[in-house]
Amino acid sequence: MTTTAAQHELVDNQNDNHSELVHNVEDGSSDDPQHDAPDTNDNEDDDDDFSFLGYVHPTPLERLGNASRTELYRCRSCGSFTRFPRYNRALWVTSTRQGRCGEYSMLLYRMLRALGYRRVRWVVDWADHVWAEVWLGEKSESGNDDDG
Repeated sequence: MTTTAAQHELVDNQNDNHSELVHNVEDGSSDDPQHDAPDTNDNEDDDDDFSFLGYVHPTPLERLGNASRTELYRCRSCGSFTRFPRYNRALWVTSTRQGRCGEYSMLLYRMLRALGYRRVRWVVDWADHVWAEVWLGEKSESGNDDDG
């Protein structure tokens, strides 16, 4: 599926209308970075300001970014809600500048393929962590932060 001019415009206008892509569902008006979706694990031991409430269906706009699910969070400080769409379209990940290992490893994988690397793989482990790897001659180079 190709991206239409209307879809590009929606992405381009994202910075002007933050509430359309990752938005506060109570009033849609928060541009406060405190209310962006958390960039942490869903580990209950984390000392963060958000409670993960579960998954909701993506909105039509979120589906344009090929989001298959959207995470819903509640701010423990003010009680507002934040949506965090899990985009699977590279253009949307680069435009929204939001994601975790899934979004950024997908982006790296697609960039490596676009640069002509053919021995690239997207790795998923049982701990819900993903990364991209590319085979360069005799050794594998990984985009995994845990590769030590």
